Amino acid sequence: MKIVKLTGVLVIGFLVVSGAAWAAATYGVAASLDGTGLLELQTNQMDKGWFNKAGTLDRTKSDIATDYTLGATTCSAAKEGVSYSSVTEGMFVPVYNTVGTAVIGYRWNIVADLSGSQNHWYYHTHCDATVEVHGCDQAISVSITSAVADAAGACRTLDDGTCASASTSATLPAVQDPSVVETDCGGTCDLGTCVSSCESECNDAWPVGGRDNAGNAALKAACNAECHCSCKEADPDCTIGEGECD
Repeated sequence: MKIVKLTGVLVIGFLVVSGAAWAAATYGVAASLDGTGLLELQTNQMDKGWFNKAGTLDRTKSDIATDYTLGATTCSAAKEGVSYSSVTEGMFVPVYNTVGTAVIGYRWNIVADLSGSQNHWYYHTHCDATVEVHGCDQAISVSITSAVADAAGACRTLDDGTCASASTSATLPAVQDPSVVETDCGGTCDLGTCVSSCESECNDAWPVGGRDNAGNAALKAACNAECHCSCKEADPDCTIGEGECD
């Protein structure tokens, strides 16, 4: 199987194999997530007996139940992800002994496209050279859990008697979309001076800090957000960024 080369690999649990036999000492899953939103999950080597029947792979003998969730950021909400079952999804890769004559275990691999969940943002440059950031520029934390159960639903156990389960995480980066630069700047006016004066008035009207100013931060931010369009409305001859405040 061709494995796509990805970045940001985090591995939880691994075992180096030598000889012809392997015991279920550990269980782990590795997560790789690139800038395009492609998530690859791969387990470490698992016990041959969990998936082998009459000398061949039997996907129904055990189920690797794996799911992911997307965390919240300050500009995007948490989201439920997707659950996968190895009975019907993903690919099993046999692991052979050192001389390549017998299967001694299996790894399981699946690839998911998370691009539809990525945050997007871009720069907006106005005619007066002020720059705003639109959208959400924060990366999203992706939490992944995985567990192995037999056909009856009981957990597969490791050598120490614990259930074969693992968890890991990855980071889904935000996507920077093309910048928007206003070019229909047919008029001339000094919005920068007006905006600065307006924001100063907002700061004076809604001071922050101190016991008596609770709640002023939000009011000051709202006041400042209105300054750009207020200054344009105050100068009827100003055609910079015409239509942006309609």
